[in-house]
This record gives sequence, structure tokens and C-alpha cells, in this order.
Amino acid sequence: MKNTVRLVALTVVLESAGIRVQLFPAGTFRSQDSRPTDVTHWRLEAPQAQRLIDAAQARQTPYCFDYEHQAVRARENGQPAPVAGWYSQLEWVERARTMIAAGEYRFVSPLFRYDGQGNVTCLVNAALTNVPALDGMAALLAASQQLTGENNVDELLEQLRWMLNLPLSATPDEVTVELKKLIDRLSCGQGTAVAHINLLSLLSEKDNQITALSQQTSTPPDPAAYAPVSVVNELREQVAALGRQLSGNGDQQILVRRHKAFLWENDGSVKQEHVGKPAYVVDNQTISASDGGMPAQEGKPGKPASRSAAGTIIMLDAAGVWVE
Repeated sequence: MKNTVRLVALTVVLESAGIRVQLFPAGTFRSQDSRPTDVTHWRLEAPQAQRLIDAAQARQTPYCFDYEHQAVRARENGQPAPVAGWYSQLEWVERARTMIAAGEYRFVSPLFRYDGQGNVTCLVNAALTNVPALDGMAALLAASQQLTGENNVDELLEQLRWMLNLPLSATPDEVTVELKKLIDRLSCGQGTAVAHINLLSLLSEKDNQITALSQQTSTPPDPAAYAPVSVVNELREQVAALGRQLSGNGDQQILVRRHKAFLWENDGSVKQEHVGKPAYVVDNQTISASDGGMPAQEGKPGKPASRSAAGTIIMLDAAGVWVE
């Protein structure tokens, strides 16, 4: 049920023009004229009372007492609406103090807002009166509806302050500034020109992303898919040492060759030609791929030997295969 503005008159006796006045009874209550009719009763317990206290302390303009709810009737009858007092710290004007002391006014009637469960949610103002069950209540209620728009704005501001984590004392301008920041964030700086941005959908999407990331981080890694850090570091050191060794010697070379190969007779003639195996030239010494990585030695055909100091011709195996 939508929150509504209603007037309720309470039979609270003003014994003196002191600094304390009871506006509401504690707990659940009804008025003498059988209201409310749309809920079972009104309710003002500790949570609702604290809400009213916080709102009163946060207001820059204090609440006011008037006479016979003239502040509401003034828009209808055009008559002045003099103030009887101000609060949150109750302060009576001299005229009201004198009238209360003389017994000319004995009751107060608060104008307040309540929700669909009857909880008091907002105090508008209060009036001095002698007729707690006011005559002409229907007309007064009709006049009070002119305040509904203002009260709706107040309620909306209160909810926006909560959503934006702002204090109750935040002004509408301060709320607007924070809302613009939120709009810019959601629209990537394009403001209200961007359509179809749903805050609830964005929050749900973020929740799903967080859940997915949490599931990923909670899955333990597979040890078989990763090398130990110590092994990786050792390999890095070996590669770095080899790089330093090679770069520090300008005459050193590493070369891979694959040339024609010949099978030589003892008299030096070519017996057979075929493709040889790779030969590695390191620092002008040739090492064949099949001789276990040993430098070739000068020797006869049939032995692993080199016929060139530059390593351009070597014997790859004991069968007398030379690489040229």
C-alpha cells in the first residue's frame, strides 16, 4: 500500500508550556473518531521513534506547532498561519505560552505519514487544538493532500540518501551531485543520453562475474601442468651462463652444416658419394653428430679425423665418410 498523509488528533493534555510535549503514544494507537480505517491501527515503537528523532535532528528548518492546523488550511482559506512554537528543541512563542498557561489550549494534534502497516514514518507538523476528534476532518484531509507531493519528495530523498550512503542531513543538491556521479559511472560518462541501463541488471551481472572468479580461484592448480620454480630458475641460469660464454668470446662460433659426403678408398679415390650427417663447428673445431661430440682429429680415412683446420671437411664415422 502506498504511504499516505493522514491527520490524527491525540488526546494528550498540555499540563504546562514546558520543554517537553508528547506527540504520540507509545506502541499501537487509534484516534477517538475511529481512525484509521485503512489499517488496523497506527504504531510507534522504538525503531519508528528513533527514525523521527534522527529526522528532527537532521533538519535545517525546525518543525513547527501551529493553531488548529492552520498551516494546512491556509492554502484553502487564505488566512494567516501563525506559529505557536518550534522544535526539535521545543520553544514556544510568548502568545502560545500564555494561552497554554491560561488553559486556552489543552491538546496537540500531529500531522504525520504512515505506511501500509500503520507504522509512523514521517512527522509533518503539529497543532494546538481543543478538539482532538476534529470537526470537518474530511475538509482538513483534502487540504492536507496538497502537502502530499512535498511529502513524497521528502520520502524519496530519504531513500536516495540511504542508497547513496549519505547522512540524513544531506540536502537535495548534495543528493543530486551524488546521483550524477552514479549516472556517469553507469553510462561510461555519457549521462542520461544512454538508454536501457538497468541498475539491478548491472548488479546481477557483477554478482555473476564475482561468483565465476571465486570458483576459478577456489580450484586447486594441477601440479602436472606446471614446472617447479626451482627447475625453471635453474634453466634460466644455465641459459644465461651459456649466453655470457658465447658473447664473451668473439672467435667462438657454432655452425651446423650438412654437405655431400664421400667414401674414400685407401688410395684417396672416391668410392661412393652420399649425403652426410650434420657437422658442428665450434671455435673452428669440427665435431660430428655421430662421434659423441668429440673434436675431429687429423688421421687417415676410416678414422674420425678432419682434413681441414677450418673444419670444412671432416670424417663423420669410422667407415671413411668425409663431409665437405
